[in-house]
Amino acid sequence: IMMVFLSIFHISQETFDGAGSLIEMLLLPATIMLAVPMYHQRKRIKQNIVPVLVGSIVGVAAAFGSVYVLCRLSTWI
Repeated sequence: IMMVFLSIFHISQETFDGAGSLIEMLLLPATIMLAVPMYHQRKRIKQNIVPVLVGSIVGVAAAFGSVYVLCRLSTWI
């Protein structure tokens, strides 16, 4: 999918890799800081897997819905 996106918008692989390394540099520490407490709570997460999954799915749906509404309001779509 990404290769199609890059070719449609004429973005070179070098440009994409450069921007990706910046994003990776910013997100990697945040990901680790989130993963360590989750690892320590893994037993509790396993016990409550259904609420965790439902909350995640609802959160993703709300994010997509809000982005769609905001794009419609700004006439991007």
